[in-house]
Order: sequence, then C-alpha cells, then structure tokens
Amino acid sequence: MRDVLMALALAVGLAGCVAMILPMERLENVAITHPDGQQGVAAAIDRAFAARSWVVTARRAGETDSTLIGADFRADVTAIYTASSYSIVYRDSQGLDYDGTKIHRHYNNWLNNLRISIERELIAAPPLAAGAAEPAPTPRTEPLEGTAQ
Repeated sequence: MRDVLMALALAVGLAGCVAMILPMERLENVAITHPDGQQGVAAAIDRAFAARSWVVTARRAGETDSTLIGADFRADVTAIYTASSYSIVYRDSQGLDYDGTKIHRHYNNWLNNLRISIERELIAAPPLAAGAAEPAPTPRTEPLEGTAQ
C-alpha cells in the first residue's frame, strides 16, 4: 500500500511539473499607432518594461533589449518596433526550461503582461513634444462699438 501511495504521489508531482511547461507564445507584429511615431513607441515600451520590473540592457535604432531577473530565473527579450507595430522576441533565459518550443508558463504570463502594459502606455502617453497649453484669450477691456457704458 505504501508503495502505491508513493508511486501515486510521484506521478502527481511529475504531472504538475509538466503542466508548468507550455508552448512558448509569441508577440509579433502587433499593430499600433502613436502620435510621435517610432520615438513615442520606444518611450511607451520603455515605460512598460519599467512598470513590469524589466531592466533595459541595450538600445539600438528600433530595438530595446530587456531582462527580467528573479531569485532562480532570468529572461531576456528584445522589443523590435516601428511607428506602426512592435514585437517582443525571446533571446535567452535561465531556469525557465526552454527547449526550443516550450517554456515555463510564467514566461507566457510575463509576455502577456508586457503586451497589456505597452497598450496602456500607448493609449495614455501624451505626445513627446507636447508643450504648454495655449494661454486663454485676454478679455476685452474696451467697450464694443455701439454699446453704452
């Protein structure tokens, strides 16, 4: 009886580990718009990375590398963007059991959270070159023609 229970516990444990590894999701060529074009998209992506505790490690024209580090894992991605689309591309990881097609389910969650944060930043971000609002017109002090004072 004890052997049966041990075997059952082992089987349940292994099944739980397998469920943690899923096909890696991809975030590619997501259509977007921003009033400041590619520069505005880059700023929105940087803010989204920061909001989700990713550390930007490198910037190139149209690309930003970022890393998420935890106690027992690391994930490296590259955001590739234009004025009209973006992609988040897997670069490397440690502790996420990536095998070329499957990865720990947390990676897919982080990718989805980045997508949500980027969309929020693109919607909420003011234009980069936004200046001060135009002053209100000065009220007239002289009487209008034909009115009594």
